[in-house]
Amino acid sequence: MFEPEYDPTYPDTFDEDASIIFQYDSFFPGFVSLEFLSKPGYVSHAAADGFVRLAQFQDTTEFKNAASSFVMAYHTKGEWAKYSRVVAETHGGQMHLIP
Repeated sequence: MFEPEYDPTYPDTFDEDASIIFQYDSFFPGFVSLEFLSKPGYVSHAAADGFVRLAQFQDTTEFKNAASSFVMAYHTKGEWAKYSRVVAETHGGQMHLIP
C-alpha cells in the first residue's frame, strides 16, 4: 500500500541524504561517530538542548564526547546482549560482533 506521507521529499538525493557512515574508533576505542554521506566532515552529536544535531567536526574533547556513540546489539523481543565492541570490518556484507 502506498502511503504518500512517507514518500521522500527529495527522491533524487534520498539515498545520499539518508546514508550514514559509521566511523569506528574515530575519537575513542570502541565508540563510533556518525558521519553523513551528504555532508562530509559533519557528524551527529548530542547538543545542549537534548537533541541530536548535525555539526561540522570540532577538535575539542567536549565535541568528541558528544559525538561518540556506543553500538549495542538490541533484540526485537526485548532481550539484550552485551558485546565488548563492534568489529570495524564486515565479512560478506554482514557486520560481525565480538561476544
